[in-house]
Amino acid sequence: MQNACPRCNLPIAAPLGMTVTCRCGHVLTIQPVEPTPQRRGLVQVPRMTDVIRPRRSLAVVTVAAGREAQELLSITGQRMEEYAEQCDADFVLLSGDQCPEWPIGNKFRVAQVADRYDRTLFIDVDVWIRRDAPNLFQRYEPGKVWMHDDTPYLDCVTWLRNEMAAVALSQQAKKPRPLKCWNTGVVLVDRSDAVIWKAPSKPIPLGHVMEQHHVTISAQRHGRKIVSIERGHNLQWWMKHHFRAYRSSADLIHLANAPRHERLHVLRHYEQTDCHPDDAADGLHAPLRLTGATRRRMERR
Repeated sequence: MQNACPRCNLPIAAPLGMTVTCRCGHVLTIQPVEPTPQRRGLVQVPRMTDVIRPRRSLAVVTVAAGREAQELLSITGQRMEEYAEQCDADFVLLSGDQCPEWPIGNKFRVAQVADRYDRTLFIDVDVWIRRDAPNLFQRYEPGKVWMHDDTPYLDCVTWLRNEMAAVALSQQAKKPRPLKCWNTGVVLVDRSDAVIWKAPSKPIPLGHVMEQHHVTISAQRHGRKIVSIERGHNLQWWMKHHFRAYRSSADLIHLANAPRHERLHVLRHYEQTDCHPDDAADGLHAPLRLTGATRRRMERR
């Protein structure tokens, strides 16, 4: 474990808990080093407004900000609208880029939708909803915030700890405990939970998933309980082995972090066939063979 002397800033390497004397004469005990929040550029999310005209008590909403998002919407949008009808919900499309400095910040526009409906289901624009997918409004009870917990699937949590700390620091908020990676690709909330979607009031660090961290911090700040949905209701491309092993039974397939060409290829395949493609046939991954022990460990997750 390496610390720095608080008097002369000289690096000191010694076992955790050992008391040592620096060359400058200062005596210190080696302590765990708290990761330093990453330095990033900051962005102030602007005030964003949309006209929302509810017809029903439930809403399925997605955001399509920018050219690439519109391209994805041309594939997934109709299926989302059909799913909303199946759930007797309004389909709300938030299009146009109202946060050009940080397009992912457009997701905070969902707060305006969630505040107008009894329950709101947000789905990222790069998610394919299987035609036999269940009604998530019925599957998950009111009174909780429902998202997928990605934490067990992460190879490392150092980046998560650093980014969460950076967002908390930027908003003068406490870091969430325990540390969790809640994914905002599929989120089901009640009207009373709309506050978790509210845009940050202070400049927030730029980053691909910083909005996820802000939603997590907001939920803790306002006393909202987050509970994990099933893996099959937000199965994500970056999950590697889990994605390959379980997409045949998943109801919502999320091409999170996939390269643009793979996102389009797989989503178009589902649009045309809506079948459970063979891993080799769709070209996304080579077939995966799992040992019995590995498969059992993955099932427990």
